[in-house]
Amino acid sequence: MNKVYKVGLIGCGDTYTAIYCYARLKKYFIYHSGLLASAGSGMKTEKTGPLYSSFGMMKKRVESICKI
Repeated sequence: MNKVYKVGLIGCGDTYTAIYCYARLKKYFIYHSGLLASAGSGMKTEKTGPLYSSFGMMKKRVESICKI
């Protein structure tokens, strides 16, 4: 039987919105802001509790997909 891991999704929407707004305020394009927000909220699901990843870490994850 496969193990089932519990993932805390509480706050992922708030995390997405905050990162998206931050990226837009920093003059990133809408598309790139969405990618950064997706990366950040994805990182949020990897551990419970607050997000301790930097914006630079999110950029690094996104740059594996496209150049920002």
